[in-house]
Amino acid sequence: MKEIGGYFELELTKTTEYYSELLKLNSGRNTFKYILKTRNPKKVFIPNYICDSIIDPLEELKISYEFFNVDENFEIVQDIRLKENEMIFYVNYFALKSKYIEKLAHKYNNNLIVDNTQAFFEKPLKDIDTIYSPRKFFGVSDGGYLSTNKFLDEDLEQDKSYSHSIQLLGRIDKNASSFYNEYQKAETRLINQPIKKMSRLTQSILSSIDYDNVMKKRKENFAYLQEALNDKNILDVSILSQSSPFVYPLHRGGVL
Repeated sequence: MKEIGGYFELELTKTTEYYSELLKLNSGRNTFKYILKTRNPKKVFIPNYICDSIIDPLEELKISYEFFNVDENFEIVQDIRLKENEMIFYVNYFALKSKYIEKLAHKYNNNLIVDNTQAFFEKPLKDIDTIYSPRKFFGVSDGGYLSTNKFLDEDLEQDKSYSHSIQLLGRIDKNASSFYNEYQKAETRLINQPIKKMSRLTQSILSSIDYDNVMKKRKENFAYLQEALNDKNILDVSILSQSSPFVYPLHRGGVL
């Protein structure tokens, strides 16, 4: 029951949550853990070009995994043929690989897991498990979205993030560097956390964002960097001019 009186709460402008229909969990890595617990694969193929947060849930749940390589276009080098109860995990690198992911989905069907942590605004494909990490794009301390059609038969506890969000408030009053240690603590807290529902605070913040304006600004920033760096970049990133990218990916040659 919501309390009345006492003192005023933080008032956030209510808009439309971008992924209101998706499953809301307490972190991006836990969206992956959720998939592993529902699908229970014997083995998962993952790219070499990946962060440790994807490996941790596999090791925690004692699920076998094998690395594959990606080429200079971030596409899979090996011809991976999945056996029964095996899955393949692929990252939408810098939001550049949405069309390629459609091909992978046709090949692997629902044995494909898509990581859209670098491509928040790329919508999930039907019946393809897809994970998002909003804190990679927005000022929240935690939270993750999951598109899936298979659900745990568990009553998940709701996370609480108020005590891990001082860096968000502090940056408004002072500056980012003053609260960088608090930011690091908030990031460390997410390691080995049990799967929980997204906190009400995080969901409230994500329901107050002007997403159209965010997309506009990201496109403008991308256009500025593209004009300055395009002749130095061996990657074809022109597709991102129509998107709202995570970063400007600059590749000047050499091994990924």
